Amino acid sequence: EIIGLTSDLSAKIGALEEGQTEQDKNLSDTKVEIIGLTSDLSAKIGALEEGQTEQDKNLSDTKVEIIGLTSGLETALTQMEDFKNESQTEVESLKSEVDDLTVKVEEDSWPEGSYCILGSGGSCPDGFTRYQGWTKAIWTYRNSNGYTQAATFGDSIIGCHSGRGPSNARNDWNTDIVITSCCK
Repeated sequence: EIIGLTSDLSAKIGALEEGQTEQDKNLSDTKVEIIGLTSDLSAKIGALEEGQTEQDKNLSDTKVEIIGLTSGLETALTQMEDFKNESQTEVESLKSEVDDLTVKVEEDSWPEGSYCILGSGGSCPDGFTRYQGWTKAIWTYRNSNGYTQAATFGDSIIGCHSGRGPSNARNDWNTDIVITSCCK
């Protein structure tokens, strides 16, 4: 019986040793796999750190570029404000010159005395009174060969139109004369 127990015990020890060897092999394979994964992980961490360094460099370059652009914009804004101020000063100066010229033209426009000018635009200059007179339907032999030359002088007109004259024929012509003046 002891021999049987010893044999069973030896078989169990052998099985345990065989299981231990299998576990040692699995453990060794797992160590190799862990070492490989650790190496891959280290490589990936290194690549990430290198990428982070590149991103940090890019960020730093971008910051420098933004600072340069901001400075350029501030300079351009200052120049635009200076130009605006200079333009406003020039506009005010030109307005003053126009006002001075307007006063001079108003003072020097019309010489002293009594006279009339042809009216135009529906109103007369300051100091003038508007007058209008006309004669219409003046019978004219014909509207050709220099009998009547139609014309407009401001608000004054000479015109010719067909109508019935002394012969009561439709081919007779009438001339109208309207004179508009401004007098002082």
